[in-house]
Amino acid sequence: MKILSLPVSCEPDVGELAEQRLHESPYHFLKRLKCDIHEGVLTLRGHVPYPQLASCAEAIVSRVDGVDAIINCLEIGEPAEMAGGLRRGA
Repeated sequence: MKILSLPVSCEPDVGELAEQRLHESPYHFLKRLKCDIHEGVLTLRGHVPYPQLASCAEAIVSRVDGVDAIINCLEIGEPAEMAGGLRRGA
């Protein structure tokens, strides 16, 4: 029996690279976002408080090699659990 070995890459995949770029951003809320990639289409997921941060996230990940298109599934505004907590404390 012959065992084939495939080259193992130590390089992060495109989704990981996109998340790394977001984590390097000075914007705290972008550090929490998640990226999934499938056939060059990157999906952004998570919450940002302002539409401008969603646009910023798109701009950052669009510069990652291997990203051909972006699906923005970001929710704008406070996450429901955070907003509820803020109202109770008021």
